[in-house]
Amino acid sequence: YTFLHTLSLHDALPICKKQYPNLKDVYGGEKNSMRPLRDDRRAFCRLVWGVARWGFIDSKGNEIIPTQYLRVDDFSEGYAWAIDAKSQFTSEGELLLINTKGEVVYRDTDIYADVTPVKNGRFFKRSDDLWTLYDTTGKRLKM
Repeated sequence: YTFLHTLSLHDALPICKKQYPNLKDVYGGEKNSMRPLRDDRRAFCRLVWGVARWGFIDSKGNEIIPTQYLRVDDFSEGYAWAIDAKSQFTSEGELLLINTKGEVVYRDTDIYADVTPVKNGRFFKRSDDLWTLYDTTGKRLKM
């Protein structure tokens, strides 16, 4: 599983403006118009100080989680992965597992770790070619 969808600054969302006219300054093009709706959350992108930042809206277009993340994945079972970093050119930052309210339930400083979507309340994380099973609180589980 490759972590986190990557949309270039050429891609993303003004069809969103037709679907959700209440959203302002949404960034994107028509190639990847909208991310899928999962757990009543849809990722969207906006430029913040010249940097593409991701957040989430609900099915009505209300901004639920502010555009604060460098990258995000879609929700799975109420959880989504996000990278909180100052820029895409730094290794400083955190890999976060957030819930549909935007609350951080797990954090890791290895922003390059491969992680899987949450399934049955668990996820796998790979570091140094070793896969480890965790629950959504970050507790390491035996396999």
